[in-house]
Amino acid sequence: MNDDHSNTAADELVRGYLHYRGLTQTVSTFEQELKTEHHSKVQVEKIVEEILSSIEKHDIDSLKKIWTTFNERVFNSLSGEESRLAQQYENDVYRLYLVKCVQKNDKQKCVEFFTKIAPLAVNNPQWNEWFTISYVQNAKDREPFKKYFVKQWQEIFLISLHNFLSITMQSVEKPLLLRMIEAAMQESSSSPTSGRSGSIDEELIDDFAVIAQCSGPMKAASSKPSLKNLFKSITGKRND
Repeated sequence: MNDDHSNTAADELVRGYLHYRGLTQTVSTFEQELKTEHHSKVQVEKIVEEILSSIEKHDIDSLKKIWTTFNERVFNSLSGEESRLAQQYENDVYRLYLVKCVQKNDKQKCVEFFTKIAPLAVNNPQWNEWFTISYVQNAKDREPFKKYFVKQWQEIFLISLHNFLSITMQSVEKPLLLRMIEAAMQESSSSPTSGRSGSIDEELIDDFAVIAQCSGPMKAASSKPSLKNLFKSITGKRND
């Protein structure tokens, strides 16, 4: 099953729904992001850039939001060892953030940091010494802080983080819409009529028409042709 075909189908369904709801600004944003989010590699690179940007700007809210999203949507399905690694990366990302604040001598940002990540750091032995980092003289030369100040460590860490995110994102279960489209395409390609150009199982079209109707007061007569044309186009490209 070619992911490009199923992704294109999902994009068309989402695009059609947004147009139907009159969400023109959302459509515009959707189209713009599609131009840069063609594959997971680009997506991961963008995320790492956003993490680094949040660190450099001392924007703990943005950084925390990024990591919370990963915890809820990606890391929650990891195995024991992978989950432990995810927690270690989280700790190191936040520590790198704190190091950048110390390098700028911004004690207020350090105080804000510990206020915002209190659930992670309070009563956590791994963070006990870090509460004092903004008050320690020459923290860059003292344990356990000094490795985080080293530029080479920071560069290697970001590469390692990129690789870890790439691997974990590939293991995330696909959304329901995408799985249903792939199932429909798989069934249509193996049906007796799949050899005829542009043909597709009418039963599958009906199923997707029902899905579309559940999203709003759409009439089956109007939704069915557009879905049929969409899948005809995609299966036609696949069989070329």
